[in-house]
Amino acid sequence: MKKAVFSFLALLLAVITLYGFYFKPNTMMIHHGWARSAPPNSPMAGYFELHNHSDQDYHLVGASSDDFATVMVHRSYEESGVAKMSHVDEVAIQQGENLDFAPGGFHLMLMKRNRDFEIGDKTSVVLRFKNGSEMHTDLEVKAMDGKKHNHSDH
Repeated sequence: MKKAVFSFLALLLAVITLYGFYFKPNTMMIHHGWARSAPPNSPMAGYFELHNHSDQDYHLVGASSDDFATVMVHRSYEESGVAKMSHVDEVAIQQGENLDFAPGGFHLMLMKRNRDFEIGDKTSVVLRFKNGSEMHTDLEVKAMDGKKHNHSDH
């Protein structure tokens, strides 16, 4: 009986190992999504990490959310010592690469909100890619510094 169990476990380990080598995930993944809180009636910003585990390049061309009338891809940058921000029509995520949407760089501008948000609330966002695919994700609302603050002791 022990020999049969050992043989089965050895076969299972071999199959899992081969699967990992020959069948790599062919997906785009999103991690660590959050939205920066803002005063009522002000735009919010959305941040996350995109991981392209596929064998093709992906091109982010837009986004939407039921909680906002307009969602645009923007990039913050510095030019001649002046902080600037511009709309971006397309962002490439090369195969096997990661791209961070983070303060001071690429981000989603979440404009004309349809509801109020508190720290800890979530908003759903749909990312649209040039190849027609979409990714749905939730962004948790966090304080301006990107952290969840608990003010229950005040």
